[in-house]
Amino acid sequence: MGYVNTLTSFAVTGGTLQIGNPFTPAAQRMNINSSPYVYNILVNNTNATAIVVGNITILGNITVTSGALETTFNGLANFNGTVPQNINSSSPIIFNNLTLNNGTGLSLSNSITVTCILTLTNGALSIGANTLTFQTSNTPIVRTSGTITTTTSSNLGFGTSGNTGGAAFTIPAGTFTAPPSINNFTINRTNNLTFNDQMMSLSGILLCNGPLTTNGNLTLLSTAAQTALIDGSGSGQVSGTVTMQRYLPSGFGYKYVSSPFQSATVNEFSNDLDLGASFPTFYKYDENRTSSGWVSYTITTNSLIPMQGYAANFGSAATAKTVDVAGVVNNGFLSIPLYNNNQPYTLGFNLVGNPYPSPINWDAASGWTKTNIDNALYYFQAGITDQYTGTYSTYINGISSDGLATNIIPSMQGFFVHVSNGSFPVTGTLGITNSVRTNDLTHAFLKSMRTDTLPLLRITAGFADNGTPSDPAVIYFDTSATQLFDKNLDALKLMNTDILVPNLYAMSSDSKRLSISAIPFPVDSIRRIALGINTAKDGWITFKASDIKLMPPERYIYIIDSVAGINQDLKLNPQYRFFLKAGEYDNRFSLAFSLTVLNNIPKEFSLLQNYPNPFNPRTTIKYLIPQTSFVTITVYDILGKEVSKLVNEEKLSGSYEVQFDGSKLSSGVYFYRLHAGSFFKTKKLVLLK
Repeated sequence: MGYVNTLTSFAVTGGTLQIGNPFTPAAQRMNINSSPYVYNILVNNTNATAIVVGNITILGNITVTSGALETTFNGLANFNGTVPQNINSSSPIIFNNLTLNNGTGLSLSNSITVTCILTLTNGALSIGANTLTFQTSNTPIVRTSGTITTTTSSNLGFGTSGNTGGAAFTIPAGTFTAPPSINNFTINRTNNLTFNDQMMSLSGILLCNGPLTTNGNLTLLSTAAQTALIDGSGSGQVSGTVTMQRYLPSGFGYKYVSSPFQSATVNEFSNDLDLGASFPTFYKYDENRTSSGWVSYTITTNSLIPMQGYAANFGSAATAKTVDVAGVVNNGFLSIPLYNNNQPYTLGFNLVGNPYPSPINWDAASGWTKTNIDNALYYFQAGITDQYTGTYSTYINGISSDGLATNIIPSMQGFFVHVSNGSFPVTGTLGITNSVRTNDLTHAFLKSMRTDTLPLLRITAGFADNGTPSDPAVIYFDTSATQLFDKNLDALKLMNTDILVPNLYAMSSDSKRLSISAIPFPVDSIRRIALGINTAKDGWITFKASDIKLMPPERYIYIIDSVAGINQDLKLNPQYRFFLKAGEYDNRFSLAFSLTVLNNIPKEFSLLQNYPNPFNPRTTIKYLIPQTSFVTITVYDILGKEVSKLVNEEKLSGSYEVQFDGSKLSSGVYFYRLHAGSFFKTKKLVLLK
């Protein structure tokens, strides 16, 4: 057991007291219990576990290099020297009562805790990159003219775990050297804490285990580095207006936004975009419209409904922009009804948004209600040349279409979800609780880099000559997948609106267009996946295997162009260039995952013939289907443009014949492609008139 050394005989005025020496036994507590003592410098540079002080006055510095500084009931009462002072320690320092009355300031190089009262009589207490904690007190701060100086690295706490007492308290007016900037702010109080006259700017996390009244004086800052948030795990409620910022790397074009506030209106965006522009700059989305779902929503008194998403056009400038909105923050359970009325343009997609002043996790283990909701997220990115258009990226089941979109949805972020198909109209419910909130300070608006963990192929399609973005599609392997559409594993294709970006998608065996397609691990020698492409302009397009991750090395991957008769190994040559006229091509291209080298396009159909050939103007196509499948026959001209399509509405197997009518086509050479499940075959037709 260590010794206790009680220092009671040192009546020091000025000078230095060094506590401890090389002969001091380990684990001693050094006690200075009597008063008054006045020290120029108080030093502990030995192996003592603590210095316990009573009511003493420090004229200069405190240096604690071993153990800790603790206080008795009266505490370390007074800093009233005539030179700037410092507290240096290798561990947190605890004061009972701390008085600042020196006029020249006190700087911390470590975190301190005040268990009773901080008295600010004269001078500035500079926290720096440390934490100042007020443990328990009815009146933790008493101020006359002194202040607390903070930075964006400073942390403040009122109460600690297990020490939540004290009556309701309002921070005294002028307590902080203006403007007060804080990193993290933690409240552990039973009774209310109220901000007074100063706007508190928070760059980190606000955790409220107790009630906080902002008095309209709290701003959550957002920069390129991070965005402040309110921790959803707090047991307390934030009342009063909060202002939330959102940093945008570029203010060009439309962004999908949402409100984290209970009763905000469109007017919150009036200082960030031109609500009176001739072409509307703010829209809501109505899934039940028979035309485009976008509805102008620029009246300033219109409500911003929690969990609803909106499209906001911030202008033509590509420079960074910081948007701010204000209101009383949402907290706790929220829900919104969603619909799929099978309208031809909206197709069951609903624009929703993050309703909290913090990011949320789409893959959270609990907290979501997703009744009749597909499991994919759809983000929008404004175009780079046209502010009225853009592209979409997708996330589902740990897979990102572009390698960037993730399950973390930033604060103020809008996004699309799809209500599952069924017996129309289908009603869905999207519900949410604080359990889905996450303390991700650095997640950028729209999207941020992620790491995929499943075997996948990410392929892109882009115009080769104009430097515009490419459109991605992903094929990945999952043991529970089939080649039918699965709303929990596959993501539908939401078509881009930028005409300079083609639309690339995989085709499921039930003819769904997919931006992300899960398929079972191949058990046979070859697995075929149809690729579709839709382009609004003529041009040279390049397919590129941008990512081949975790794919078994013995598996060959081919891009197959059935019109050109080309199958190319994407591991050896990841780019394939071709010319397309504007149009839709759902059956020309495919991917093949093979255990063997493919010297020629495989002949999956044991019988495929057309007669007569040449024909004028009708021909019979005869085929044998090796597995029960939906059957599609598509006819292309010599340039690969689709000119006709025959679709069988029922699954078929065995031998069948179909007649093709070419009476509306010009004489020339054509190709027809038969698609049945994962099987493909293309043959040439000659039409004579």
